[in-house]
Amino acid sequence: MKPNIIFILADDHSYFGIGKESPSVISPNLNMLADEGAYFKNCFCASPVCSPARASILTGMLPSAHGVHDWIISGNVDYDNLPDNLKNRPALKNNEKTAVDFLDGFTTYTDILVQNGYEAALSGKWHLGDSVKKRKTYSYWNVLLRGGCSYKDYDLYNNGTFEWHTEYVTDKITDNAVAYLKNRSKDKPFYLGIHYTAPHTPWDKKEHKDEIWQLYENNDFSELKFDTPIHPDSILHEYIGDTEEKRQTYIRGYFSAITGMDNNIGKIIKTLTELDLLENTLIVFTGDNGMNLGHHGVWGKGNGTYPQNFYEESVKVPLIFYQKGKIAPSVCTDLISHTDIFQTLLEYSGIDMNLNLASDLSGSEQSYPFDNKRPGKSFCPVFEGKSFSRTSVPIVSEYGAVRMLRTERYKLIQNYIDNRSLFFDLKRDPQEKNNCIQNAEYSSIINKMAAEIDSVFETYSLNEHDGRYQFPKGMGQIAKVRKTDGIGSFKQNIRMYWDKQK
Repeated sequence: MKPNIIFILADDHSYFGIGKESPSVISPNLNMLADEGAYFKNCFCASPVCSPARASILTGMLPSAHGVHDWIISGNVDYDNLPDNLKNRPALKNNEKTAVDFLDGFTTYTDILVQNGYEAALSGKWHLGDSVKKRKTYSYWNVLLRGGCSYKDYDLYNNGTFEWHTEYVTDKITDNAVAYLKNRSKDKPFYLGIHYTAPHTPWDKKEHKDEIWQLYENNDFSELKFDTPIHPDSILHEYIGDTEEKRQTYIRGYFSAITGMDNNIGKIIKTLTELDLLENTLIVFTGDNGMNLGHHGVWGKGNGTYPQNFYEESVKVPLIFYQKGKIAPSVCTDLISHTDIFQTLLEYSGIDMNLNLASDLSGSEQSYPFDNKRPGKSFCPVFEGKSFSRTSVPIVSEYGAVRMLRTERYKLIQNYIDNRSLFFDLKRDPQEKNNCIQNAEYSSIINKMAAEIDSVFETYSLNEHDGRYQFPKGMGQIAKVRKTDGIGSFKQNIRMYWDKQK
């Protein structure tokens, strides 16, 4: 029997954002899933910003292959087709014109699951363009119109209907997912994506539930208290904790959002139990990318700075695979990439991708586009108590014209914007304070890693989407990229934090 799959995707959820890693975080349900399932302590996103990271999870490809290099600010909807009550919504009015399907032409693992007998459903954040276009393989499509949003004021597109809601968005996404579980087709295994906006900004008190906010009332979040000044490359935005009051407020909001999500994950588990589905359902939890809460002087993810940063807090995310009675409790410290999820889910579901073939709905065989552009590797051996070894493709991540290669000990960040590349020895310098790019002691290692990262991207990129020629400022992507328009595809009106101080 094929397992059902629930894929829970959090937004901006760094590795430290669960109780197992930070004592201040209240997350009993995530702790349970991690304690009783396979908990991966070293999972890395393919890009430290939401839309590219999400595209890489779904396609198994790097941004230099699928072409999403920044978060999607425009292309989510056709503005002229919106109902009148939504046309005056500032984010829609100011940013949206024509819908763009940024993944058009690319195969996702959900496509392959459906071609092999699954029913697919999504509740929550899509943020990969043309939110109104129900994906061809989904039977249930209840998504946010755009990406990040207020927790208490947001727009949904519900299987053909535009909706405006003020109910706490985390609860609403869960309620819609529960409704699907109770009313789904009973003759097929299901894949259900539950994509929360938590713990993305906004982090203001008014945005979150008071009863959860009060749980953190007497916490000074000492484990996240740093003496580091604001990073010199910081981008100006609303949520920079440059005073102690703001620092505590924003961390409190971030942790409150996580606890609100954790409560809802508990509701999902309870529903699965009541419907007698828990034992035959794989539950996956991860974050799309990380977040710095003052770490390194940064408040934000990869686009908290320009050039973009690849600090551990930006690129390392929690990853849990849980199936009651099927996956033994384990803690995996091997390096894992989000691009591995594509192959892992398909193998776990019993779909043989060794020949890059599968049966479509008519029963004929077909080859999937760009199969040779997927660098990932199934980590299913971990579920059998075996080790997971990366012998060919290393851990890489990218954000436009900045790229990272990560080994167990070293991190190289190649910067094609202004050539301020970075190299860290994480064994000697786990806080990433000392850039050793000019240190002769490491020259042979740096040269080897530089050659390796060039080789990986040459192999797994599509020429017209190559990130070396794309220059997002972290302000949002507005169109599909081509090799020649590394500026025109992105919003460019960047402002730096220190310019404001001057």
